[in-house]
Amino acid sequence: ITDKIFHRNFLNSLRFVTGLVLVSGCVMIYMHRVALDASRRLAQIRPEPMDPAITGGNIGRRRRKKRAPGLFESLLVIAHSPYLLCIATLVLSYGFCMNFTEVTWKTMVRRCHPDLASYQKFQGWFSTALGLAVFTMSVAAPVITRMCGWHISALIVPMVMAALALPLYASAFHTTGDACERIAVIAGSVHNLASKSLKFTLFDPTKNMAYLPLPDDVRGKGQAAIDVLGSRIGKSGAALLQQLVIVCAGGEIIAGVPAIACMYAVATVAWITAVNALAHRLPPKMLKRGQDIN
Repeated sequence: ITDKIFHRNFLNSLRFVTGLVLVSGCVMIYMHRVALDASRRLAQIRPEPMDPAITGGNIGRRRRKKRAPGLFESLLVIAHSPYLLCIATLVLSYGFCMNFTEVTWKTMVRRCHPDLASYQKFQGWFSTALGLAVFTMSVAAPVITRMCGWHISALIVPMVMAALALPLYASAFHTTGDACERIAVIAGSVHNLASKSLKFTLFDPTKNMAYLPLPDDVRGKGQAAIDVLGSRIGKSGAALLQQLVIVCAGGEIIAGVPAIACMYAVATVAWITAVNALAHRLPPKMLKRGQDIN
């Protein structure tokens, strides 16, 4: 749409999109203010007080804020529990696999779309397709989990991502023409659409369900520790490994595709192994078909 309005002028299109983002942010701030005021007025009408965080009052005792565990403390918590170590492997493996493929895919996209306007148009198409994919999977995921159970539902994500990563790395390594580059872009786009939509609809629900058998105190500490570990080590670790590969390959990421593909395969194998290990530790009733994970 912006290409037709601004006649493929990237600078004007960028200004227009930035303006839309700013206007949307202001509307969100206003709507949040209206909702907060309505909640406070409702709290004055209701006989029972609402949450002090909403009403602004000091009703009841305030809960102390839980301190987020540090990186070293998180490692200690996970290291003392093989069960938590398996869940951490799921989170880290997903982060590694996503980072490995996304960098290679974006490199191929820049090769196929060197023009800024063309690149922006492609990203707009991808964002639209991602929204449709997430909506479709949000409808299909509950049916899949009821029919297949926890174990198969948890295995779907790494197996689908691995199957879609094969054509991406194969075509990216044999970039002998425009056809191979376009195949790599298409394969990478499908991989990213599938992996991001599956994360919200299958990966996160199955991961959260794996915490349920744990005691409350272990569950709270373990979940906080894995969140810290996944956010800090997942992305930064994958980025560091890729930087090392690029340096060893002479500064060209395409030359390092075989090494990146091997690391992707190792992360996928570790992911599947962790899922199988968790399946043996979960209560049998959670593995039965017909259980709704969401």
